[in-house]
Amino acid sequence: MRIKVIATGSTQEDRAAGNWGLSLLLGDDLLFDTHGVSTILMRRMREERVDVSGILDIVISHDHWDHTNGLWGFLLQNRAVNVHVCPHAAEALTRNIEVFGGSVRTSGGFQSIRGGVVTTGELPAALNGDTLYEQALVLASAAGLVVVTGCAHPGIVTILEKVRQWSREKIALVLGGFHLLDARDAEILRVIDRMKDLGVAGVAPTHCTGERATELMRHHFGSRFVEIRNGSNVQIPG
Repeated sequence: MRIKVIATGSTQEDRAAGNWGLSLLLGDDLLFDTHGVSTILMRRMREERVDVSGILDIVISHDHWDHTNGLWGFLLQNRAVNVHVCPHAAEALTRNIEVFGGSVRTSGGFQSIRGGVVTTGELPAALNGDTLYEQALVLASAAGLVVVTGCAHPGIVTILEKVRQWSREKIALVLGGFHLLDARDAEILRVIDRMKDLGVAGVAPTHCTGERATELMRHHFGSRFVEIRNGSNVQIPG
């Protein structure tokens, strides 16, 4: 399976301009998150020559605008799609998906979305005095598991620990947002050490990981660090 980076807003300039978000294409017909700007998502899909009508499933990691707002422009062009959200997703989100013609799907725990692709189900995160729920994806590959995250609000280590409880297979790659944007070096280094303790072989950070965390991961993972930018292709063996 190939993971193509459709759109990632991950720089300070992107954040300031509101061009913030993430969207990944898994294979040819599964979209993970939809960026925060519908026009950017649809333009990038055209540039990458993605057949919008061929997308069968969209997985939304969590409710935040920078992962959901691209849905509305997408659903205007393709309503015949299953949108997988957390069971505790905001009512406004699920209602709007149905109004736009999409079909809402939920998974409470580890559950197959299709062959070789499993959702972790929702995991809680404390955020600004409230609870946010987020799901990640786990892909099977010949090299081991590939974990795909949106923002990792529950904590990238927490997500990886849940994955290791579910499967003892090694984690070949972790790709996505790691929510370390405002973290200090000591915290980032603790995360890196714990990721290695959990057997993570490689990382492909983007979006809310932050420039400093990305720099430190590049140093500590060396040749196992994967650069992510718009249009990047990450090939998942077998």
